[in-house]
Amino acid sequence: MAPDKVVPYLGTGEKLKCHMLYNVTTTATTWNTVATRDVRLLRAQMDIVNRLPKEYVFLNYLRCHDDIGWGLDYIWLMQLIFLRMECIGC
Repeated sequence: MAPDKVVPYLGTGEKLKCHMLYNVTTTATTWNTVATRDVRLLRAQMDIVNRLPKEYVFLNYLRCHDDIGWGLDYIWLMQLIFLRMECIGC
């Protein structure tokens, strides 16, 4: 799940529904960075997290029994692939 999509789960700053969420996206993106040696997706994802209200707290982790899906920002990745394909024709 993209970081900006978790806001409804947390609620508002005045009325929080949840005090902390697993940061599943950072986990998946970190492993993607290790596998690809490309930090751009992780950097883009962390920029989104850092723009969220400071009252939102995330638990970062590297591996958990709940890690079934990757939860990467596939739209961002497709844009990156498209840009690379355009550069090949340069």
